[in-house]
Amino acid sequence: MKTKKAQIQLGFNWIYILIAGAVILLFFVGIVAKQKTSSEEKLSYDIVGVMDSIFTGASVAEKTKNFIDTSGLVDVEFYFSCKEGLGEFGISGQSAAIQNAIDPLFSPSTIQTAEVITWSLPYHLPFKVVDFLFVTSKNTKYYLIDDGGPFAFEFLNATDGINVESVNGIGDFKPGNNREVRIIDLKNIISAGTSVPDSLKGLGDKVSVAQLTSDGSVIYYKKDSDDKWREQGSAPIISVDGERDAAKYAALFAADSEQYLCNMRKAMKRLTYVSEVYSGKVEDILAYYQENVVSVPDEIDRTVMANCLAKLEGSATSSPYYIDRAFNTYKQNVEFCRLALSEGEPSQCSNLEEEAKKLFDLNNKESGLQGCPVRFY
Repeated sequence: MKTKKAQIQLGFNWIYILIAGAVILLFFVGIVAKQKTSSEEKLSYDIVGVMDSIFTGASVAEKTKNFIDTSGLVDVEFYFSCKEGLGEFGISGQSAAIQNAIDPLFSPSTIQTAEVITWSLPYHLPFKVVDFLFVTSKNTKYYLIDDGGPFAFEFLNATDGINVESVNGIGDFKPGNNREVRIIDLKNIISAGTSVPDSLKGLGDKVSVAQLTSDGSVIYYKKDSDDKWREQGSAPIISVDGERDAAKYAALFAADSEQYLCNMRKAMKRLTYVSEVYSGKVEDILAYYQENVVSVPDEIDRTVMANCLAKLEGSATSSPYYIDRAFNTYKQNVEFCRLALSEGEPSQCSNLEEEAKKLFDLNNKESGLQGCPVRFY
């Protein structure tokens, strides 16, 4: 009996040792896993920090494209989002992220590539407001459905070095090894409910459309589960048009209407501050004429100054160029547009575009102000 009891006790001792050993082993495995997770997190934050520095530098290098080798990060997926005026950039599946409420950045919703491309363009309304940064990748393909117009020609020349191809219609797409495809529809041939071309169906949700309309807006489409085009949203292009219209290019590089309007909200916030600076310049122009009306010794010159002042102040009823009133109205519409974007009513920004065009005409000495130098930007 003693022998049997000793055998049972010995068995229990071994079971205890095995359990204790497993607990200790799990403890050390947990420490190693935690260390690995901690190292990965630190590495993720380092990567995001470096990329953010690159984007910051690229955004102030006006009208410059940069081609950044990220071949060592081909397994890393970066994401870009913007909501309620706050942009965010980070690594998918990681907590590493950086938020930005100041600088407008337009890009696909995700990028995973061996080469990141950045491009900066100045946004004018009508004077320079801020530099827009476009971020894309070597394996993001842009198909331009060419309407033969001047903008198509300009876009193809401006995007040299970016993965852009001109096509005549929806049957000309050959995505190859590209991760994502953006169709830029200048002919307005794509509409909700129509079929996605067979060559693009295998891309899943990595295929989208940005369609420029004749009324100066952009409509976005995505592929739905039935391989049909589904409208994802639309937005007005808030600009005074012209060559290298940054707002129009931004609409084509933005992932969707939410990202576009969110970043335009940042631009309007910046414009509220910039317009105050130019408001001071307007006051300087008026002060110049007010001073010279009385101080210029030559009577003819005083008369010229008096006529210009009358036009600029609005006391000459024949002049539509009341610089002080025009700029005050402009500033009011800047604030109105900013609030409209915050409330999801971008169509209410149309008055701002009209007032910006008036300032552009005034600044470039239209016929009503010939002989009166009023350039304030």
